[in-house]
Amino acid sequence: MKHIHIVFIILAMLVACGQSVEEKDRLSRQERLRLAREDSVALKVAVMPTLDCLPLYVAQMYNLFDTLGADVRLKPYTAQMDCDTALQRKRVEGAVTDLVRGQRMVKEGTPLTYVTSTNAYWQLITNRNARITNLKHLDDKMLAMTRYSATDLLADRAVAMSGLKPERVFRVQINDVGVRLKMLQNNSMDAMMLTEPQAAVARIGKHRVLLDSRKLDISLGAFAFRSELMEDKGRKKQIDIFLRAYNMACDSINEHGVAAYRELVARYCGVGEAAAGRLEVWPCRRPTQERHRTGRQLARQAVKQWLMERNKTLDHIFSLLGSMALSEAIDELETFGAAHPELSLDARLREIRSDYRLMFDYWSKGFKDEQLELVYRNFIYRMYRLTADVGMRYAIAHSSYLTAIDNRVRSAGRDWSPAALQAGLEGFVSDVALLELEPAHVRAERKLGLHRAHRQMMNDLFDYIWTSSQWTDSTAESMAQLLLAPTVDTIDQQLIVSAVMLGCMNMFDINKFRVMLTVYRQSSDEQVRQRALVGWALSAGVGMHHIFPEEREMVGGLLADEHVCKELVELQIQLFYCLSAENDNRKIQQEIMPDLLKHNGLSITPNGIEEKEGDSIEEIIHPEEAERRMEKVEESFRRMLDMQKSGADIYFGGFSQMKRFPFFDSIGNWFVPFYPEHPAISQAYGTQADTRMIRNIVDHMPFCNSDKYSFVIAFRQVVDRIPQNIREMLANGSVAGMEAVAAEEQGKPEYIRRQYLQDLYRFFRLYPSRSMLYNPFGHDADGHVFNYVFFANPIFSATPLEACYGEVVGCMMKRSMYREAASVLANCSVPGRDFLYYMHCGSLLLHHPAASGGLALPQASACFEEALRLRPDSAKALSGYARAKFYDGEYAVAEDAYARLSAMHPERKSSVLNMAVCMVNLGKSDEALKHLYKLNYESPDDDRVNRVMARALVCAGQYDKAEKAYLALCAGHEAEPEDHLNHGLCRWLAGDKAGAAECFVEYVRAHGGDAGVAGCRSLFYADVADKERELLAGNGITPTEVHLMCDLVCDLAFRIR
Repeated sequence: MKHIHIVFIILAMLVACGQSVEEKDRLSRQERLRLAREDSVALKVAVMPTLDCLPLYVAQMYNLFDTLGADVRLKPYTAQMDCDTALQRKRVEGAVTDLVRGQRMVKEGTPLTYVTSTNAYWQLITNRNARITNLKHLDDKMLAMTRYSATDLLADRAVAMSGLKPERVFRVQINDVGVRLKMLQNNSMDAMMLTEPQAAVARIGKHRVLLDSRKLDISLGAFAFRSELMEDKGRKKQIDIFLRAYNMACDSINEHGVAAYRELVARYCGVGEAAAGRLEVWPCRRPTQERHRTGRQLARQAVKQWLMERNKTLDHIFSLLGSMALSEAIDELETFGAAHPELSLDARLREIRSDYRLMFDYWSKGFKDEQLELVYRNFIYRMYRLTADVGMRYAIAHSSYLTAIDNRVRSAGRDWSPAALQAGLEGFVSDVALLELEPAHVRAERKLGLHRAHRQMMNDLFDYIWTSSQWTDSTAESMAQLLLAPTVDTIDQQLIVSAVMLGCMNMFDINKFRVMLTVYRQSSDEQVRQRALVGWALSAGVGMHHIFPEEREMVGGLLADEHVCKELVELQIQLFYCLSAENDNRKIQQEIMPDLLKHNGLSITPNGIEEKEGDSIEEIIHPEEAERRMEKVEESFRRMLDMQKSGADIYFGGFSQMKRFPFFDSIGNWFVPFYPEHPAISQAYGTQADTRMIRNIVDHMPFCNSDKYSFVIAFRQVVDRIPQNIREMLANGSVAGMEAVAAEEQGKPEYIRRQYLQDLYRFFRLYPSRSMLYNPFGHDADGHVFNYVFFANPIFSATPLEACYGEVVGCMMKRSMYREAASVLANCSVPGRDFLYYMHCGSLLLHHPAASGGLALPQASACFEEALRLRPDSAKALSGYARAKFYDGEYAVAEDAYARLSAMHPERKSSVLNMAVCMVNLGKSDEALKHLYKLNYESPDDDRVNRVMARALVCAGQYDKAEKAYLALCAGHEAEPEDHLNHGLCRWLAGDKAGAAECFVEYVRAHGGDAGVAGCRSLFYADVADKERELLAGNGITPTEVHLMCDLVCDLAFRIR
């Protein structure tokens, strides 16, 4: 058993010791180019020729960065978008930016940390020759700004304040601030947004200021760094020094004034000293950190809201189409098109409007058309297709990430017609087969070239499909045939299905959806079939079933097959395991791996894996210690395997650190099935022994596809650090445990599906630009819509799948997914509400009412009552009903229910105990004591029984007996705070006020007692005066005495202290 865990040790080594390809390339460059090395370790900050960067220019002039011990290099740009691109592509570590641009970068997949705000402000300045004296005069004028920046947001504010329609002001994107100013000076632009010092130049030129962002009470300027740097101690130190130098420069500017640095302003901002000397007062304040944080939070919230508003129009149009409001949708899309002429939707929209008008006129003149409903729905389809295509073009136009993909696909110049595509894919299969006829010395090189060209084509195809417009019926039919063709390679078919899924999730397409259903239903290739299942199930979550009723019909036809329902249940539950990947990883890292690494006889060093030298004398003297260590290792390994067998993703944590290779820059490589001929890894197979070693691990370990690629790429970098004897074992496949996943198991649908889901989870969790995409593992901001709970989709309501809701909800309840469970239950039709439905609803309402929105019945007791109607003999339903009635304060009904439970199961003392509690609450303490004495006789050490009995004795006025019971409870090892409280009540009612106060003090101390007299009073009034009001009043304790007792408790508690 010594090497049963070798593979896991190697995984730990890959994470701990392995260097990425980028790092190795960088190290080789460092050796060759000293200057490049210095630049790579310096903190590079992108700056603009604007006044918000003046503190950095001052810090640079006075060598503040060097003096404080950091190599900070300012990288000048003249356009904010260029600064942001440099930050996104990691050419710089930080940049001056504004919060609109920053939030846009975050949305596109570059997490940012805002280290400080700036005092940047913008002014809307109009050309003096344009005769624009107020905001209304912007009508039919050109305004220069930068899309998705502070200037864009402020332009929106200006238009809104003017009362003009957005399309009446023509916004022109001019990114370079110097060019923008020149266009004002040359009378080429009517108005523009400018910051300092360019705004000062404009003011000197007598151009008019119409709006100043300082008057809008919103601060948008900021310096941002990539968030990943904050986890690097070296970079964090550099950033701290950067901020110290920045603040010192701010202090200097504030002391001497901006005018004292007019030469710097003129040199770095490209304006004359005259303008630099006439800047408005521009203090570089250093707000407190809390003020910084609050200001940034408010501004970011405003920016986020603005960005959401810009995208709400299309969502509103989809909503209108879903409610069949065709004319209003046409009007809204026309307005949107006018605001975005670059989308070129006029021709198609005019055609739809014209055709609609003909139909409308025909109907309004009294003619009856038998096909009216069909014609009207066809208009809805056409409008949806147009809006969806516009939405995709809009996303591409306003996302640098999507723009880059679109440009790459277009520049490839390929013929993507289904016929040409199928011919190319079949030709590749033929070419590979013909390679076998080539001489061996020629075959390898040609094979590599063939696969390299094909992989590039497939990556382009993947991007083309998932960003494509709505498919026509003929395209969908041809693609379905291609995906079912036995002459196309299965790897290509699987990748295409994933691209179709990604496209359909991000912009629903009924024809893409239909293709996935067809492939799932007809494909004989289980790998392709399972990808299609995952694809249509997750895409249905973003479907438009109101617009496309055929979506429900197609799915309903499939669900008539019990096997389909079974696979959907498995898929839904497997999704929950994916969501637990990070929690499982924490458990492995904190509880399992430490023991595994501590007791295994191996150590991970910078030089690789080394075997620890054993102490032979110690092993002779204490042989049991070595055995104990081995048992520890086996136990740790067994726990990990048990987690894996239960469905846990035990490798996520290790492999998540290995997704930074250039291989994963291409989105298609996250989805491509593993195959050794992939050009990125085919040359990683070195000697024959190394090839066997890698194949043995990859073929036998339960890694998902992307993890296999990570493993092979990383393994080649550390293989020389693995001891020779371990390498030989791996090459011979003799490591125990590696045969755990046999070929037969790997071919099962549930195994294929689980590995694919793990690939998807890694992509949507780790891909840098994932925030631009619909996330099937995410949920909405309010926590009401869960993308991963496709069982909650309305298309599954009133279908045979409802019979499986109970099983899925049961799994959710065990995993504390209460809101998700409620969303599934809320999707159940009336005929589908079976016994389990009412039991789960009752449990949610009883124990988790806050998560129970949308359920059919408002009260838990009503749910359990319905469950009892369906199964009158169910003890679980009766128990739930009894508890619900008890919580509702209906003790008589609860008592009767517990009595029935006791009769059904006399051996369960909990029913009798709960019945006794009901009796006590009903004032029937003597009757309750009869049952309690019997229980106490049978279980004298049961504190639950003793607590209820003590309470019953108090209520029965038998204070001496109750005193003895409470003394025993409070002295026990399992004493609870409530024991002291109830003991105090007992003494108070018995007339022992001092003794009661002592007990209440103990109760206060058990609850912390650090809140002072006010906290003590609050606790006493809540838990004694209010909760026990009836008991106290019934025994003659007046409100005055309650106040006096509270004073006594507080006095005693704090006088003793």
